[in-house]
Amino acid sequence: MNVRITAPPFCDHSRVDDSGFIKLKDEAKLNSLYKLLKVPLPLRPLLITVVNYERARPGLLLKDGDEVSIFWPLSGG
Repeated sequence: MNVRITAPPFCDHSRVDDSGFIKLKDEAKLNSLYKLLKVPLPLRPLLITVVNYERARPGLLLKDGDEVSIFWPLSGG
Protein backbone atom coordinates (compact mmCIF):
# COMPACT_ATOMS: atom_id res chain seq x y z
CA MET A 1 0.00 0.00 0.00
CA ASN A 2 1.09 3.59 -0.54
CA VAL A 3 0.87 6.35 2.05
CA ARG A 4 1.66 10.02 1.50
CA ILE A 5 4.14 11.27 4.10
CA THR A 6 5.27 14.66 5.32
CA ALA A 7 8.06 14.24 7.87
CA PRO A 8 10.69 16.37 9.62
CA PRO A 9 14.18 16.62 8.13
CA PHE A 10 15.78 14.34 10.75
CA CYS A 11 13.84 11.34 9.37
CA ASP A 12 15.28 9.02 6.72
CA HIS A 13 13.55 10.04 3.49
CA SER A 14 15.34 7.48 1.31
CA ARG A 15 12.20 5.33 0.87
CA VAL A 16 9.94 8.29 0.06
CA ASP A 17 9.40 8.70 -3.69
CA ASP A 18 9.43 12.00 -5.60
CA SER A 19 5.66 12.35 -5.12
CA GLY A 20 5.93 12.06 -1.33
CA PHE A 21 4.66 8.48 -1.08
CA ILE A 22 6.16 5.57 0.83
CA LYS A 23 5.33 1.92 0.19
CA LEU A 24 4.26 -0.11 3.24
CA LYS A 25 3.13 -3.68 3.80
CA ASP A 26 -0.62 -4.21 3.98
CA GLU A 27 -2.04 -3.67 7.47
CA ALA A 28 1.03 -1.69 8.59
CA LYS A 29 0.71 0.41 11.72
CA LEU A 30 2.02 3.88 12.32
CA ASN A 31 4.86 2.37 14.38
CA SER A 32 6.03 0.56 11.22
CA LEU A 33 6.22 3.86 9.41
CA TYR A 34 8.32 5.34 12.23
CA LYS A 35 10.72 2.41 11.89
CA LEU A 36 11.03 2.82 8.10
CA LEU A 37 11.71 6.53 8.54
CA LYS A 38 14.26 5.69 11.27
CA VAL A 39 12.63 8.03 13.78
CA PRO A 40 14.69 7.66 16.97
CA LEU A 41 12.73 5.82 19.65
CA PRO A 42 13.25 8.49 22.34
CA LEU A 43 11.77 11.16 20.03
CA ARG A 44 8.60 9.30 19.05
CA PRO A 45 6.52 10.32 22.10
CA LEU A 46 7.45 13.98 21.49
CA LEU A 47 6.23 14.08 17.89
CA ILE A 48 2.80 15.22 16.79
CA THR A 49 1.47 12.80 14.18
CA VAL A 50 -1.74 13.25 12.23
CA VAL A 51 -3.33 10.81 9.80
CA ASN A 52 -5.89 12.26 7.41
CA TYR A 53 -5.85 15.49 9.47
CA GLU A 54 -6.68 13.77 12.78
CA ARG A 55 -4.27 13.19 15.66
CA ALA A 56 -3.07 9.58 15.65
CA ARG A 57 -1.57 7.11 18.09
CA PRO A 58 1.40 4.83 17.19
CA GLY A 59 -0.78 1.69 17.05
CA LEU A 60 -3.10 3.09 14.37
CA LEU A 61 -3.62 0.74 11.41
CA LEU A 62 -2.85 2.59 8.18
CA LYS A 63 -4.81 2.25 4.93
CA ASP A 64 -3.82 2.70 1.32
CA GLY A 65 -3.91 6.39 0.39
CA ASP A 66 -3.69 7.75 3.96
CA GLU A 67 -1.94 11.07 4.44
CA VAL A 68 0.48 11.10 7.36
CA SER A 69 2.13 14.24 8.69
CA ILE A 70 4.75 14.16 11.43
CA PHE A 71 5.53 17.42 13.18
CA TRP A 72 8.37 18.31 15.50
CA PRO A 73 6.70 20.47 18.17
CA LEU A 74 9.78 22.63 18.80
CA SER A 75 11.08 25.22 16.44
CA GLY A 76 13.77 27.80 16.56
CA GLY A 77 13.86 31.31 15.40
